[in-house]
Amino acid sequence: MLYWPTMFLIPEWFVNRRGLAGGIIFAGSGIGGFVFPFIVNGLLDAVGYRWTLRIWAAIMMVIGGVAILGIRRRIPVPKYRPGQQRPRLIPRNMQFFQSPIFWCFSITYLLQAMSYFPVSLYIAAFTATISSPLSATIVLSLFNSSGVIGQIFIGWLSDRMPYPRIMVASAFASSLAAFLLWGFADTLGLVFAFAIVFGSLSGGFSSVAFAASADSAGANPEQASMAMSAFTVVKGLAAVVGPVVSGVLLEAGQTSMFGGKYGKFGFGAVEIFVGSCAAATSITSLAVAATRPKAGLAM
Repeated sequence: MLYWPTMFLIPEWFVNRRGLAGGIIFAGSGIGGFVFPFIVNGLLDAVGYRWTLRIWAAIMMVIGGVAILGIRRRIPVPKYRPGQQRPRLIPRNMQFFQSPIFWCFSITYLLQAMSYFPVSLYIAAFTATISSPLSATIVLSLFNSSGVIGQIFIGWLSDRMPYPRIMVASAFASSLAAFLLWGFADTLGLVFAFAIVFGSLSGGFSSVAFAASADSAGANPEQASMAMSAFTVVKGLAAVVGPVVSGVLLEAGQTSMFGGKYGKFGFGAVEIFVGSCAAATSITSLAVAATRPKAGLAM
């Protein structure tokens, strides 16, 4: 509830550099994800989980409160006089629902998030089976910090070239990383390599959503924020479904081994699921390219 209003305002302030602006804001999550594990581990060891939560809540109150002071709309909020009819809570005209690219990108975004969230959830647990808990914390921080670079760079690229090309390339490379680097990972070095490659490419994928929301809105640019909101609902659904499916696969993988060097420690089915969702993302990205409005191709 605190995070989303900031994202909602991006289309009001940025047009030509919308992807870069969104990438920078998304990168804030990656920076927090890099710092957060170390701070939390230190607090847990020092004061326990109850005071860790209290201290973190206080930190969020101070930092978040200061940040809110800098949030303002570019388009003024209309003020209504007594008796004047207010706008509907749900707008009547959301034409982006009729846009083919909206639905193609929504499916692609769903698949991509289905591949990303299981990794963010299980990469630390996988690392702990190979090395120490400290190494697991380092890998998680490395995974999140790589996303910072990916989000900014992919956002910058999406302002300069057709974003479906970025989607195809990043999703395909993410798929290879899941199948090969994570699938055959049995040393800390391979896990580090996977965290960097997958974290930067898959973590940065969300930066193209701003360009896709603008294309979905088409001739109604004021609806770009609502289109972006709809994409976020799709991603939120994947954030729930992806880890649940991976949890079932991981539990099943504990009783069946792939044999050889692939899929160590019962993670084989999860690795194949992540890689397959990333590969499917690359394929559906071609549909995004095919349905992208011709006017958008010239932008």
